[in-house]
Amino acid sequence: MPDSRPHIHISPTPAPGWGIVSTIKEVYAYRAMLRMLVIRSLRLRYKNSSIGVLWSLIMPLMQVLVLWVVVGFVLNTGPSNMSAYMLCAYLPWNFFQTSLLDSSSSVLTYMDIVEKVYLPRELLVFATILANAVHFVMALIVFLAYRYLITSFIFGWPGMPPTEIFLLPVVFLIEAAFVTGLSLILCAWTTFYEDVKYILMVTLNLVFYFMPVLYFAENIRYAERIPLHLRTLAYHVYLLLPMTWIVMAFKQMFFKIANIAPRGHVPIISAPFDYRLLAYSALISLVVLIAGMAYFNRMKWKFTERP
Repeated sequence: MPDSRPHIHISPTPAPGWGIVSTIKEVYAYRAMLRMLVIRSLRLRYKNSSIGVLWSLIMPLMQVLVLWVVVGFVLNTGPSNMSAYMLCAYLPWNFFQTSLLDSSSSVLTYMDIVEKVYLPRELLVFATILANAVHFVMALIVFLAYRYLITSFIFGWPGMPPTEIFLLPVVFLIEAAFVTGLSLILCAWTTFYEDVKYILMVTLNLVFYFMPVLYFAENIRYAERIPLHLRTLAYHVYLLLPMTWIVMAFKQMFFKIANIAPRGHVPIISAPFDYRLLAYSALISLVVLIAGMAYFNRMKWKFTERP
C-alpha cells in the first residue's frame, strides 16, 4: 500500500530565491504545532497565577484608571475624554512593543528544542505574535466597554464611531505584517547577538515618546517651536513612519473629527482618515514582511551553530 502520509523535505541550506513560498507551505504543514505553541505561550505567561488570563483584562483597566486620573484631574488638558484617546492609541503600540520584545528572543527560548528536533523556526516567531494578538483583542474589548459604556455616563453618550471603524481588521493586519517582518529580522540578530535585546528595549522606550500616544499627531502641525514654514513638511514626514500612522488611525477609527486642543486654547481640529496613508503603510508593511521572511530564511540554518 502506498504511503499517503505527507512528506516534508528538510534542506540544510536555504531554499532557492527568497524561499518565501516554501516557508509558507512548510508553516501550513506544521499548523497544528503552531496552534500548540500559541496555547503554550498563553499558558506560560500566567503560569501559577490564580486568575490567569484575566490579567489581560485587568491591566488595561488599570491603565484606564491611571490615564483618567492623571489626564483628567491632574493635568486637566486636552479633550474631556482625553484618557479614551490615549488608551485607544496605547493598544496598537503595546501590541507592537510586546510582540517585538517577546519574539526577538523566541528562538533563544526554544533553543534546546531547535537543536534536537526539526521544526520551521518561523513558527516560534509567529506563535509569539499570535499570542500577543490574543491579548490585544482582549484589551480591545476592555477599551470598547470603556469608550461606549463608562465614558457615556461621564461625558455623555459618545455616539456611533466613524464608518472607518470597519477598516479596523485591515489596519490591524497592516500592523501585524509590519511587526512580523521586523520580528523575524530582530529574532535572527538576537539569536547571534544577545545585546540586540537590550538595545531594542532602550530603543522602544525612546520611540514611545515619538509616537502620538500621549499627544496627537496634529499637534506637530501646530507646534510653536517648529518654524512656521517647516510645520507642514514636518507633519507629513512624521506620518511616513508606519507606526505613527497606525497609532493615529486607531484614534480616527474610533473618534469622529473633534477639537483636540487643550482646554481654553485655540481650536485644533483632528485630521480625517487618510486612505493614501493606508495604501502607503500597507505597501511598506508588505515590503518589511517579505524582507524579514527572506532574511530569516537565509539565517535560520545557522542558528544551531551559534557559539
